[in-house]
Amino acid sequence: MANREEVIKSLIILSAYYPKNNLPKPTISAYITALLDIPNELLLVAISDLGSTSVFFPTASEIRDHTFTLLEETNNVPTKYEAWYELTRNLGGFFYGGKPEFSHPIIGMALKGIGGWRRFCNSHNLISERKHFLDSYEASLEKKRREVRRLKETRSFMEQLRARTNTLLTMDKVERVLSAKMLKEAQDNADDPEL
Repeated sequence: MANREEVIKSLIILSAYYPKNNLPKPTISAYITALLDIPNELLLVAISDLGSTSVFFPTASEIRDHTFTLLEETNNVPTKYEAWYELTRNLGGFFYGGKPEFSHPIIGMALKGIGGWRRFCNSHNLISERKHFLDSYEASLEKKRREVRRLKETRSFMEQLRARTNTLLTMDKVERVLSAKMLKEAQDNADDPEL
């Protein structure tokens, strides 16, 4: 991950592409916060690429987006059509008797989103399945993008919030079960002639 000095160097390099832009100190601080979790080498490549292709000085958000787009390209994330091709190519070899392995986990997530491999194999309408899979793939990819592109602090906060929410939900379930159990006992006691 980049450190504060490396992010500042990257901003200096970026500023050289846009000589009329002067960044005030609060803006520099905001950029530093937004870019600290990006590996320095990747940040430098993204900044050079943006500087040579973008007409206007990029926002911190644009730099983050471009960086993660470069990462996606490096990690060979398939397009939705490539994913569909890979999915249907596996139909003949695995049909009912197993689960194929895919080139990228997003394909499996999208398949799970439409009911899983067995349901897909049992379908008699590939045209409909194609639409559902492509929609599911886009949704799965977008969800993964949001997770990956979030700031480290945001991810950490969301995990803490999710843990608290799960605890609250579990407590709520326990309360409902206990309430139901107490109600059942009260009904049993009301029916008991010895009481």
